[in-house]
Amino acid sequence: MTTEGKKHAVIRNWRDQEPRVGHINAVVWGMLGSANTEGEKEDLHCMQGIAGIAKHAVQSGKGTDYHSHPDAEQVYCILKGNGVMFIDDERRPVREGDIVYLPPNCKHQMLNESDDWVEHYIITCTVPNSD
Repeated sequence: MTTEGKKHAVIRNWRDQEPRVGHINAVVWGMLGSANTEGEKEDLHCMQGIAGIAKHAVQSGKGTDYHSHPDAEQVYCILKGNGVMFIDDERRPVREGDIVYLPPNCKHQMLNESDDWVEHYIITCTVPNSD
C-alpha cells in the first residue's frame, strides 16, 4: 500500500483470492481490509475508513448463521441470484441488483431458497460500539 509513505491504488479480483468457509455455509473471498490490521499482506489491508470488503456465495438450499455486529455497519450488494434475508426477525426477499444496508446490532441472515447460487459483496465499516 505504501512506497516511502505514499499510498497507492490497489486492484484485486475475487478470482485471485483463496476462498474460505464463513458464516456456516457461505464461501467467502476476502477482497480488501482495514489498514489497522498488523502482520497481514499490505495490499489486502489498505483501507483507512472501511473495515473490509468480501465476496460471499451461498449455494442452493443453504443459509448463513443469524448474527449481528455491535461495532460495524454493513452493505450487502446482491450480484447474482435471488434469496431471502432475515433482518431483525423480518423476512425480506433480495435479488440481483439489490443493495441492503444493515446498521450496527442489526441481526441478519442470508438464505438461498433458489436453485442457483446467491452471490453478494459485503462492505463492512467499523463504527463506535452502540451498546
